Formats: sequence, structure tokens, C-alpha cells
Amino acid sequence: MKTSLRTLALGAALVAAVALGSTLRLGAMDRYLASRTLEDVYYLPPADWLEVLSLGHREAAASGIYPLSLVYFGRGFGTDAPMRYVLQYAKTMLELDPDFQAVYRLAPIWVLYRKEKPTREEIEAVADYVREGARRFPDDGGMAWNAGATLAYEITQFVPRDEAEKYEAEAQPYFARAIELGAAPEWMVLSTADKLSKLGQKERAVEQLLRLLPTIDDEATRLLMIQRLEELRAEADYEGLVQTLETLSARHQAEFPYVPFDFYLVLGPAEISAPFPDALLDLLEREPRP
Repeated sequence: MKTSLRTLALGAALVAAVALGSTLRLGAMDRYLASRTLEDVYYLPPADWLEVLSLGHREAAASGIYPLSLVYFGRGFGTDAPMRYVLQYAKTMLELDPDFQAVYRLAPIWVLYRKEKPTREEIEAVADYVREGARRFPDDGGMAWNAGATLAYEITQFVPRDEAEKYEAEAQPYFARAIELGAAPEWMVLSTADKLSKLGQKERAVEQLLRLLPTIDDEATRLLMIQRLEELRAEADYEGLVQTLETLSARHQAEFPYVPFDFYLVLGPAEISAPFPDALLDLLEREPRP
């Protein structure tokens, strides 16, 4: 009996010791990891040096740097490191190999998905990279989508609203190109037109719908596009008419506020296209207006 109790006591003590040791070990490991800091240093020489060191194999050198950049971003993403050199990696690789397509796709992720908020210069650099990627690969729908999505959805999170609207408007042609190349769903043609319309660019919306209409296979989408075209044209005509009337009203008040507006439309600005009698035109040319 005493032997059994002694065995149980030893077993319980052993379990307690293991549990205590595990707890202490985990705590020590947490303190050890917390004490470690990632050194945010860029070790690579300039791109022109790398070209010499690679004996002219520029693309191979860029491909060798690529995994280093992924490790740098991955390690920094899991810590509080600022990752100040992500764009330096991208710049070096593209100077060595301007056709390194993956860099144009990853540069926005490296900059915009860090814990540290991007600076204005970094935001502009990202915008330039995605524009250049779409320009350099005009037949790649993925690059067009990359440019449009970065400009419309990601950069706009870090800039004031007025600038965000400019980036959104700039993104729509890239979305249209992605649709043409099959890299975006066809229904997006309507959303891009609506976005341009909301941003006050109805003429661009009409032009984009007309250009994409022959490329759309889905009949339902085509019918919706035709309907939206008619609506946009009617809206554009109405807004143009209102703007013309407002301009004429302002000129009427500045030039002939003492005559009725209807009469001013007869005697008024030369750009009014209504026909004038020749005698009246001669009179208006001889006698200056007050």
C-alpha cells in the first residue's frame, strides 16, 4: 500500500515538474523572441555594380535578388520592422531586368501592406510601377488589372478624397483593357462606366462603352450596355444644354441686363448658331455694343 502511494506521489511530482518546466520554457522562449529585433539593412550594391559583378548576366542577377526580396518582406511582415528598403529591392531588380514582370505585381504589395504607412513618395512610386508594367506589357490583361486595382482600390486608402477620385478615374481604362483581354469579368464594363459617370466624365464613359461593346459576348450584358449608352447620352445632352444656358445667362447679365433674355438670344453672342438677317448682322458690326 505504502509502495503504491509512493509511486503515485512520484508520478504526480514528475507530471508537475514537466508542466512547470514546459511553462518556464515557453515563457523563456517568448522573452527570447521578444528581445530579438530584425535588422533593417540593405546590403546590396548599386545595380550598375551588380551588372559588373554578374559579368553582364543582368536577368540572372535580378532573379537571384528576387528570393532575397521575398525573404526580406516575409521576415519584416511578421515583426515590427519598417521594411524601408522594399522599393530599393524593386528598383534594383527592374534596373537589371526591366521586363521582370513579377516585380511590377509585387511592388504594390510590398509597400502598401506593411505595418508602416507608406509615404507620399512611396505611393507615387507604386503608381509609376503599375503604370509602367501595364505599358510594358500591353497585351497582358493581368498587368492591366494590376494597374487598375492598385490605383482604384489600394492607393486610394492612403490619399485624400479628391486625389482618390483622380486615381479612380485613371484606373477605369486599365479595367477596360483587362476586360478586353479576358482578365476581368464582362459585367465590370458597366461598373467602370458608372464610376466614370459619377466622377463627372460621362463622355469618357460613353467612349469606353462604345469601344468595348463589340468585344462582349454575353447578350444580356450587351443589352444593358446599349441601355446605359442611351442613358449616358441623354444625361450628357441635358447637362450640356444646362451648361450652355447658364453661360448665356451669365453673359446676358454682363452685356445686356436691361433686355429680355429671349431678345438677347436673337441679338446676343456670335457663337449662337441661329441664322441672322444680313442687314442685322451689318448693323451689329457697325455699331459697337455698350
